[in-house]
Amino acid sequence: MGTDLRIQDLVDSRVEIVERLLDRLRSWDGAMESGINLIETNQEDYDELKLVDERIREFTISTTDEQEYIDNLNALAREQNKLSQGLRRGQEDLLQGMKELNKKSKVINSYISVQRGTVFVDKDV
Repeated sequence: MGTDLRIQDLVDSRVEIVERLLDRLRSWDGAMESGINLIETNQEDYDELKLVDERIREFTISTTDEQEYIDNLNALAREQNKLSQGLRRGQEDLLQGMKELNKKSKVINSYISVQRGTVFVDKDV
């Protein structure tokens, strides 16, 4: 009976971790900076989830909550994909902006010559 309680505590902990991860991912505002912070914050929970899963597997007992857990994991994967795609788009936008800025800088430099060479002026002409 003590084992059953321990397993149920682990299953409850696992569900809580997944829900916490999902809540954070769903509340992401789409900004790159907060996305990076979100990944760092979620990594601790992913590590904890891995440990809890390993402990549950030690007991090798299938629970009735397994389907709900699998559904939550699938939802977690979808939300994580949204985060990754958003960060990739942000990266692409940032790179495009840098390219445009570099082009503008080249245009400005072509109009303004910084090199000052010696100039020969013939005063007799």
